[in-house]
Amino acid sequence: LGTRGREPLDYYLSFFRWGVAFRIKEALATGKGKGKGALSRHWNGAAAAPRRPMWGHNFSEWAAQVPNLQSTIMARGMAASGAEYYGRMHGGSRPKNAQKAWQELDEMLSAFDVVGTVSRFDETLLLAADLVGLPVLTYKYNRPNQKGGYRGTNADICPDREACAALIRELAPRDHRMWAKYSAAFEARLAALGPAFARRVAGFKSAVKRAQPAWEVAPRAQTICRYHPETGPRARELAFPNLRCPVGEAGGKPLCQHFYAHRLFECPWQYVPNSSLTDPLGCWRPSSGFL
Repeated sequence: LGTRGREPLDYYLSFFRWGVAFRIKEALATGKGKGKGALSRHWNGAAAAPRRPMWGHNFSEWAAQVPNLQSTIMARGMAASGAEYYGRMHGGSRPKNAQKAWQELDEMLSAFDVVGTVSRFDETLLLAADLVGLPVLTYKYNRPNQKGGYRGTNADICPDREACAALIRELAPRDHRMWAKYSAAFEARLAALGPAFARRVAGFKSAVKRAQPAWEVAPRAQTICRYHPETGPRARELAFPNLRCPVGEAGGKPLCQHFYAHRLFECPWQYVPNSSLTDPLGCWRPSSGFL
């Protein structure tokens, strides 16, 4: 159906701020760069220099260990775990043949109905909604806290943005090739839709802005989706009375039941109130998208 791409440097910076920066900070403070003791030891027992953090000492060193980050994660989603938790992507996630890797990625993205961009989030959402008939589109502006209490900004990470951009151009040629092709194609698609669609986007942005006060008075903070092992449609919590299913026609609930059983994340919006064992308030919250 649809996916989104992001300008390559912005993608690297966002990933680093969200899940890597605090790990480097902790490793440098504790000396536990590899998780086993603050210091390594020489053969005679004398303390040696602190170990190098797995992620390197800074953004540039980490980025050098995870080339073509975005396009690799696009093709092999679990590569994100290695990049975040270990500062490297598993060898199987990094194909050695650059042309073959591009062909695989390009064929995958070409099969999507919508390949939008993060900078055009609302436009991407509207086009996806047109394909599947999403009933409610207004959403909460979500700016989550960065992990580990990290408060740094892009400027802190990359004081010289041009130098960082040059580094990522060198490290992530496939990411840039993907961005160049698919962002340009998306802009051309939007231009072809003309003024009528542009007015629709403007109206939607206004509707989303008007909806924000409703989120602010929510009695409980937004809850994100949680990892949940694959189960089966016969699981007790997936009984029809427990489910919130946006597909109203015949066969809708069985479709939702199978979808919820086999996806690996359990989300608040899947359930009616008080039906989920892991989320007592179930779907009743702004993050569900239902006012």
